[in-house]
Amino acid sequence: MKRFFVFIVITVIVISVGIFIVAKKSPDEADGNLTTSSEGREQNAILIKDTDGDGLKDWEEELWGTDIFVKDTDGDGTSDFDEVRGGRNPTIPGPNDLLDDDIVESRVNPEIEEDLTMTDKFSRELFAEYAGAKQAGDFTYGNYYDILYKNIEETATTPPQKTYSRDDLTILITGNKAVIKDYGNKLGKIIGSPPIHRVEHELVIFNNAAATENPKILEEYNLVLENYASVRDEILSLPVPDGTADDHLILVNSLTAIIDGIAEMKMLLSDPVQAVVGLKLYISAAENLSTAQTNIRGFLLQNGIVFTQKDDGYVLMRSI
Repeated sequence: MKRFFVFIVITVIVISVGIFIVAKKSPDEADGNLTTSSEGREQNAILIKDTDGDGLKDWEEELWGTDIFVKDTDGDGTSDFDEVRGGRNPTIPGPNDLLDDDIVESRVNPEIEEDLTMTDKFSRELFAEYAGAKQAGDFTYGNYYDILYKNIEETATTPPQKTYSRDDLTILITGNKAVIKDYGNKLGKIIGSPPIHRVEHELVIFNNAAATENPKILEEYNLVLENYASVRDEILSLPVPDGTADDHLILVNSLTAIIDGIAEMKMLLSDPVQAVVGLKLYISAAENLSTAQTNIRGFLLQNGIVFTQKDDGYVLMRSI
């Protein structure tokens, strides 16, 4: 996967997920909003980059299979840009190089569908949409975001996720304040070690791997996944008062979805579109996790539960 194509996918993440990953901000500074930082400008610059100056952007050359360093890939005296604009195939020397439907069809319909990664499928559909717009004269560089966004939304669909039910919980039918407080302390201890709120940490790994294309960075997710799985399993086995069982279950299922999301985010460099699916799942699950914690905090307060700073349950009473 060429570097500029990875950046195309990352840029579409910004559009489709609605955030930009800030690598060097502290947790207090990271606000999860779109940015006009130097990183964001670099992504936009890569999208409009034209290395050989022939008028065909590098990402378009990737789709056509042309050389980003050569203005006339097939050496027939007409630039790649002019050939595409004239409905000709830039990889076949003229004059018999008209771009017909059969050529486009051969590019977008490989024989073995199951061998394709999600990124392969995305590239195929993107080329079909792009080539069709080019042939119809409807394509402008002002709407390439629309084409990218449309195709990644259609390709990057989240598969069904494993979920737990109330039958998997040990539910306590009780209103006893001592039992409820004990639950709060035990849940707070699980949440407090290891921490599960370091959302920026996972996104920093993702951003650093995208920026450097270093697969070793993605290996850092292995320990993160182990931590999340350990926390999820402990929360799943914790007996829970009936009054907050539903939110407790959301905690469990949100952590499961986060684990699944991070596992797909690890595929950033081998299948970046699949990583988009994982990132979207991760962010959605993190939001659900926060909501469930807020609701559990409300349940504890409604039952008159008070924790001091010395109590493990105190972590649940902090503003979320």
